[in-house]
Amino acid sequence: MLSGPHVVRAGEGDITGEPGLLDRYLIESAASSGRVALMEHVLAPKALAAPMHRHSREDEYTYVLAGTLGVIGEVAEPRRRWHTFWNAGDDELRVLEIIVSAGIEALFRRLAELVANTPRIHFPLWRPSTAPRWTSRQRCRW
Repeated sequence: MLSGPHVVRAGEGDITGEPGLLDRYLIESAASSGRVALMEHVLAPKALAAPMHRHSREDEYTYVLAGTLGVIGEVAEPRRRWHTFWNAGDDELRVLEIIVSAGIEALFRRLAELVANTPRIHFPLWRPSTAPRWTSRQRCRW
């Protein structure tokens, strides 16, 4: 049981991430004595939430609020099972994720902080080379 009433209104809750991949923290470990965490994930079209992974201590239950969920695994994902999910549609995906037992939301916060503090590497768009090309019309004699 939650330790006392816990109400989160629309627009409340800490948010981490960047546009296209946001996490909103609705119920965290401290509010539930470590029993449950509730998060909202917001993904841009075709965005991957996380690479294939599995949890040793947490079960995850995903509820789609809006959009099209793509999943490898199950929507109710028991611990120790490989899984991932992504936005399989052309519109924003919003899901609620119930995590039993709580605590992994602290990892999500640390990962978001690492991403925010990591310099971005920008690669120029690839363009065909305009350098002269040397070709041989002779047959190769190896």
